[in-house]
Amino acid sequence: MEIKELLIKQLKENFNSVKVYDEPIQQGLITPCFIIDTVKSDLTRELGDITHTHVFVFMTYYPSDTDTLRAEFEEVTDVLYSGAFKYLQNKHHIHKLEVEANEEQRVMVVSFSLDIKRITRRDGDKMKEMKGSVTVGKENG
Repeated sequence: MEIKELLIKQLKENFNSVKVYDEPIQQGLITPCFIIDTVKSDLTRELGDITHTHVFVFMTYYPSDTDTLRAEFEEVTDVLYSGAFKYLQNKHHIHKLEVEANEEQRVMVVSFSLDIKRITRRDGDKMKEMKGSVTVGKENG
């Protein structure tokens, strides 16, 4: 799904000096950074060729090693709550954006959801006809 790629691009555009990871990091974490932890989706098929996909995104922000942790968290929150994160790359409306900062653990958890409605066109029948013949009968033996 394109959601991760769109999110990475948007994070880099709005937080130019912040590293973005889209997979877990075991060693060598460069801070400040965002780690996109989960992109979960569910698909609902509607009448006709309409599909409705609900996407849930969960990411973690790790701040730089600084004494002004609260100010850094507020700065990140301000950008996330601004118009810059009303839409994901001007394609998908971001719903219910939640930010939780934990100064003691030096981490910020961010989650949001989006809904994507698509009309998919079928390419016609997949099987037009079967050629050849089939013989049904008893086996000898």
